[in-house]
Amino acid sequence: MLTKKCGLMLLAAVLVVGIQAIATADYITGVTATASSEEIGVINFDRVAANLVSDNGFNVNGPGTVDMNPDGDWNTMGDGVMWQSADRASIPGYNVIAEQWLEFDLGATYSLASMKVWNYNGDPGTSYTHRGVKDMIVKVSADRANWTSLGTTTLTESPHSDTVDFGQTISLAGANNVRYVLFDIETAINSDSDYVVGLSKVRFAAVPEPATWLLLLVGGMALVAHQGLGRHGRK
Repeated sequence: MLTKKCGLMLLAAVLVVGIQAIATADYITGVTATASSEEIGVINFDRVAANLVSDNGFNVNGPGTVDMNPDGDWNTMGDGVMWQSADRASIPGYNVIAEQWLEFDLGATYSLASMKVWNYNGDPGTSYTHRGVKDMIVKVSADRANWTSLGTTTLTESPHSDTVDFGQTISLAGANNVRYVLFDIETAINSDSDYVVGLSKVRFAAVPEPATWLLLLVGGMALVAHQGLGRHGRK
C-alpha cells in the first residue's frame, strides 16, 4: 500500500502537471484575419492579413522565431510571412497609418487569457526595419456590432532577427464572451520615415477549461487523506 509520503509526492506531481497545463495552454486555432489594406500583387508582394495567423515563416529557427522575408519565397504567391498595409495609391488606405486596422475572427466565443504579438520583422539589411506597429487600441466583441475597448497597447520594435522569440505577451484578462478582436492602429515605430505599417504574427490564448488534471488532483488529495486515516488506525 502506498505510504503517506508517496501520496504527498503524487499530489505534488499532479499539481506540477496542472500548473504546466495552464502555463502552456494551446493557442486558439482556426482564427481568420482581415485588414483595412494589404500590400499584394506587384512584383510578388504577398503581405496579406492571413499571414498573421498562418504558420508561414514561423518557428523557422526554434519556437517563436519568425523569418525576416515578409513575402516568403519571392518566386511564389501564397506563402507570405507578414502583414503590411498598402504602399500604393491604387489601394484604399494608402499612406494613412492612423486609418489602418486588423480584425480577427476567433471562430467561436471565448474567455480570453492573453494574446502574443510579433511585430514586423524586416531584415536589417533593408528599409523594412521601421514598419512595425507602435500604438494600437485593442477592442473585443461578441457580435461585431458592440465593441469594448481594452485600452491602448504599445509594442516594441522587433530585433530584426530570425533566431529569437520576440513575441510580446499581452494580458486580456476579463475579456469574456469574445469572438472578434480589433486592432485599431494609431502609430508606427517610425511614422515619419514611411507611410506603411505591419505585423508578423498574432496568437490568442483562451482561459483553460476545467480539465482532467483537476480530477487527478482531487483523487490525490483523497489518497493522502486515506493514507493519513490508515496510519492512525493501525500500529
